[in-house]
Amino acid sequence: DGKWSHEWFPKILSEGRVQLGEVTWHSKAGDALEGWQGEAVLIDVAGNRFASLFLKQTHPETPKTGASKQDFHPFLNRLRTAVAFLDTEGRIVGANPSFGKLLDLKLSSLSGQRLEEKLEHERLEAPIWEGLEKGNLKAKEVKFRTRSGKVLHLLVTIFPHETSGGTILTFDDVSDRRRLENALHQNEQQFEKLAENVPGMLYRFILTPDGKTSFPYCSPGGEDIWEISPEAVRDDATPMVALVHPDDIERFQQSVLESATTLQKWEFEGRIITPSGVEKWFHAASTPELQEDGELHWQGLLMDVTEQKLIEAELKIASEKAEVAAQAKADFLANMSHEIRTPMNGVIGMTDLLIKTSLDSKQQRYLDTIRSSAEVLLTIIN
Repeated sequence: DGKWSHEWFPKILSEGRVQLGEVTWHSKAGDALEGWQGEAVLIDVAGNRFASLFLKQTHPETPKTGASKQDFHPFLNRLRTAVAFLDTEGRIVGANPSFGKLLDLKLSSLSGQRLEEKLEHERLEAPIWEGLEKGNLKAKEVKFRTRSGKVLHLLVTIFPHETSGGTILTFDDVSDRRRLENALHQNEQQFEKLAENVPGMLYRFILTPDGKTSFPYCSPGGEDIWEISPEAVRDDATPMVALVHPDDIERFQQSVLESATTLQKWEFEGRIITPSGVEKWFHAASTPELQEDGELHWQGLLMDVTEQKLIEAELKIASEKAEVAAQAKADFLANMSHEIRTPMNGVIGMTDLLIKTSLDSKQQRYLDTIRSSAEVLLTIIN
């Protein structure tokens, strides 16, 4: 009569669980099945939603121990996610092929067996039912070793069934994800060890479209420079930016804005005043990366260059002193040259006049010696 499609199923989608009460059902052959209570439950398995219909005979003639694989909905038989149905005593009343394949178990041997007997405790890191509370949808990750020795990380989810008191269990293999997470964790630890030995501060700086800034990552060396813990600027960079020297802050902000606008490499050298009042010089460089959400990320290195700046200042002072000394020497020599050159020219001039007078050979020889010596001295002075 269309009651299922027009009334019950829409209600299942909106409420998740619908008590159908005692209803007369008809088999495909047209036989009436009376005295059955029904409950429909919305189940979400691996992102697929379907309604599972549970029927319970009001006055059962003989109790059943379980169901076979053929009793499953064809959808469950094709589903890659492992699914098992348990009764109130934890006995398996049904399981899809993926359950047997994932856990390396034969489906023919499962019906009527207790789950904990098939999944021995020594093969589990912890019992799967530990921490899975009835009454609410719960999930837990466990480690399982198959009969072949393969170790699996399984995400086990339980769906309580109020009418029968049993449960539906799904098993998702998250081993690849767990291995990736472990590998990522190891890489992060190795990076942290490397960062601890890198002089200066490795950092990630973020500028959001609404103008908020933060340092989601600062290596341990940053605290030595800024005297601020990485946690203090993880969500807001203001405490660190506020330490930039008043005479340098405008230039600092302008440099960040220019890099953000042009997406060109950012490089800046300036001063900070730490919370303890110490003035330090730093040099930082990084290249911006525009994200899909509009955020800008800078990842780079910031170095404390205070010592280099002090050395540069000392070298500048020494260079200036050397230049002063050199100038003084040059001035001295220029003055001395002038003072000596004038009388020396007089000596040479008078010698030339004497040579032109009447002289005997001995006098001529003396004057030639005076004149040649004077010319040598004049050459040195020039």
